[in-house]
Amino acid sequence: MPEAVFDPVADSRHRLGVSALEAQLLFGFTSAVLFVVLIANQTHIETDDAVKLARFPEMAVRLIGTALAGLLGLYGVFFIGRVQASLIRFPAVWVLGIAVCYVGATVASAEKGTALSHLIAFTSIFVFTPTALGILGTRRFFEIALGSFLLTMVVSWLLYFLMPEYGMKLEGIDDAGSTMQRMSGTSHPNTLAGIAGFALLIVAGFLHSKCIRWKVALPLILFCLATLFMCRTRVAPIAVVMALAVVFRGFWFRRDVFPYAIVLVAMGLLVSLAVFIYSAEIPQAFAERFARSGEVEELTSVTGRNKIWIFVIEKIRESPLVGYGPGAAKNILAKEELLLHPHNVVLAVSIAGGALAGWFAIMMFLQQLWMSLRRAIPLIGLVSVFIFLNSLTETFIFGYFPGSSTIIWLAALYWFDLDDESLAPADVIEPGSPE
Repeated sequence: MPEAVFDPVADSRHRLGVSALEAQLLFGFTSAVLFVVLIANQTHIETDDAVKLARFPEMAVRLIGTALAGLLGLYGVFFIGRVQASLIRFPAVWVLGIAVCYVGATVASAEKGTALSHLIAFTSIFVFTPTALGILGTRRFFEIALGSFLLTMVVSWLLYFLMPEYGMKLEGIDDAGSTMQRMSGTSHPNTLAGIAGFALLIVAGFLHSKCIRWKVALPLILFCLATLFMCRTRVAPIAVVMALAVVFRGFWFRRDVFPYAIVLVAMGLLVSLAVFIYSAEIPQAFAERFARSGEVEELTSVTGRNKIWIFVIEKIRESPLVGYGPGAAKNILAKEELLLHPHNVVLAVSIAGGALAGWFAIMMFLQQLWMSLRRAIPLIGLVSVFIFLNSLTETFIFGYFPGSSTIIWLAALYWFDLDDESLAPADVIEPGSPE
């Protein structure tokens, strides 16, 4: 029998119960807006001295794209029943709780203008993502995401080679003034590494669902790996490996693989034991290999993040009920001459919306991990684990302006109610089951 042809527009018309013309218009407009916001909302092309390549066009595209996303999201909330229902179901309802806390924090904020603008941007993406997923379907949504991520990386490489003042970031690594070169291009190296990680994991998910062939996937994987290497970051590559290991954990229990897995675990335990026995030499050698400054303190302080976390926790204690409002953390941290992000998603949400919002964030992570590793397609599990691990040391989602990682995270949350079964629904992950 001939293979069935995938027609996302026809599928969208069937799901939404609209005319062919309306389905075509909704599908095309949603695809374009999704593509734009995935690229524009994390694009910051600038030199080390914060000189923008195109400040006004960059900001204009970001704001217009987000505004259109918000309008489209409102359409979904008011006129698409599946989108309405998804907003009040778990695990996505935790984000609704965070949004409500943000509204209260904005009302009580001392900087209402800043808080309101950030709240509007957050709300626009919050309502747009389930609408886009409901209209486009799972497969087309992530195909557009993959295309936007690949284009982002291509532009970053072009900037790196042709305009290195914009494509390269010099980062200080110690008090002596030493620096290292990191590929940045369209954004901060950590953000670009996250984009490369997402692209790699989407390709892995598509491979598992047989939506892409190896001859196409392999060059894409190598391209993503090269980008990760040039970004000189540590969290994103570790998160990619951990996501693949956890989601495809059934592979490690296969009879022909399990002995090798045991050997790898044993070697890891022996190395850990050696670190404790020879505590004076090995940590320093480890630091010289993996720490940018070559100092153990960089690793034990999580590159100075412990100071930020301690300060942010103290500020949350001073205003636990309503926080300080969305976007307020930047000014608060700037006064202490600290890095301008809390570098942890739960702390970022808590300082913006209060301790209750932080608790909602914790529950959101826990339930999403539990559900995505038990009854989700591998792609949802991969991006969920990846985002969670990055969120431990970065404000990876729910930052000052909701970028691509926030959109992907929301899509993973809403997948449980809005999935159209376009990515091999029979391939459900079972704990410990062989692939």
